[in-house]
Amino acid sequence: MQEAFVSDRALARDAADARTADRLNRLADLAQQISRRRELSAGEVSEDIADQVDGQASDPLPARPFLEALLGAVVEGPHRIAIDCAADLALPASELVALGAVACEAVDNALNHAFPSGGEGRIWVRLVEERGRTLLTVRDSGLGIDDLAHGAHAGGARMIDLLAGSLGGYARLGSAPFGGGLVTVSYPTTH
Repeated sequence: MQEAFVSDRALARDAADARTADRLNRLADLAQQISRRRELSAGEVSEDIADQVDGQASDPLPARPFLEALLGAVVEGPHRIAIDCAADLALPASELVALGAVACEAVDNALNHAFPSGGEGRIWVRLVEERGRTLLTVRDSGLGIDDLAHGAHAGGARMIDLLAGSLGGYARLGSAPFGGGLVTVSYPTTH
């Protein structure tokens, strides 16, 4: 009897893991779609995310598997990506989608602009909660970001600003110390 109970719990856990993985993949797809919709206004970004995740369970979801699913499909070629995110960090779906769209945009920018002539490069993505704030940092080993491009709020930089604002936070884009591009989004932790 004990073996049957343990087996039933294992099956239930596997089914729950499969449902969570499926949900994370759907949210990753949504984040990629939103990052490509540069015509959206600030209100439309928030509404679009809310509409897409509305009705889904509000339980926090694991952030690291989400980032792995999201960025595993984006990075290819001679580029390497490293994800730094605590295994136990979990965030609401709406936050994951907004952060995922920022990560997609920042990684896409690095792949398209940071590494001239298709050269080799590294990208680091870090998601942490510290001192009451949630921080997403995307850094690359490329050429850096022209500060004027961010000031003009062109394309992807504008989208990153809108997404950060939808979380009640802000974004900083620029060159990292000692080279490379650096995108940081910071917002108050909500849970």
